[in-house]
Amino acid sequence: MKFDPENGTAERFINLEENSPFRSTERVYEISEMNPSLTILDDKLLVIAGTDPYLNFYDINSPHQLLNRKRIDYPNYQIGEGTDRSKADPKALAFDESAGRTYTLKVYKDYLITSFSTGYETADREAYKAIKNREDYSIFQNKIKNKYQPALLLLNHQGETLQSLALPDKFDHRQFLVRNGSLWWLSKFNTDKEEDFVKIYKVEIIEK
Repeated sequence: MKFDPENGTAERFINLEENSPFRSTERVYEISEMNPSLTILDDKLLVIAGTDPYLNFYDINSPHQLLNRKRIDYPNYQIGEGTDRSKADPKALAFDESAGRTYTLKVYKDYLITSFSTGYETADREAYKAIKNREDYSIFQNKIKNKYQPALLLLNHQGETLQSLALPDKFDHRQFLVRNGSLWWLSKFNTDKEEDFVKIYKVEIIEK
C-alpha cells in the first residue's frame, strides 16, 4: 500500500500473484499467514508473503511490474495449508503455529537475510490440528519444546541460497534492522523476569 499522509488516502499497488496459494478458491488463510516482509534493493522492491516461500522482485517504479518470482530454498519447509473454506469461521481469530513462514527480510551488504520458521513436520502438524482444549495444547507444546527453532537464511542479491544459519538464542528472530551499513539486533525479551531495559547488539556476518 502507498499512503499519502497529507490527504489521508491509501493506494494498493501490488496484488497477490496468480499462482499465490492465497488466491485459492477452496482454502482460506489467516492474516498472520499472509503478512509480508519487504525491503528495497537498488531499483527493486523485494517481497515475501508470509507462508508462501517465494521471493518476488518488483520494479520500484510504477506500475511496479513483477520482474522475477523465485522459490526460496528453506530447509525442511512446510507451507501453510490454510483452512477449508466451508469450515472457516470469519469471526474467529486464529494463528496456525504449524505453518512455516518468513518473518523478516533485509538487505545487508552483498546479502539478503531472512528470518524464518520451517513449520511442523507431518506427524506434529496432524497432532497440532487435532488439539481440542488447553490441556492438550500444553501437553503438545511440552512434547515439541525446542524442536522447531527460528533460523536465518543467507541469500545473494539474486535470491540464490548461500547458507542457513542458526540464530543465537539471545537474539529476537523478528527484530533486526540495517542502518548505515550496520546490522543491529534486539535481544530476546526475558520471559522469566520483567526487565526495565532492552539490549541491542551490533552484529557482523563474516565469511569463513
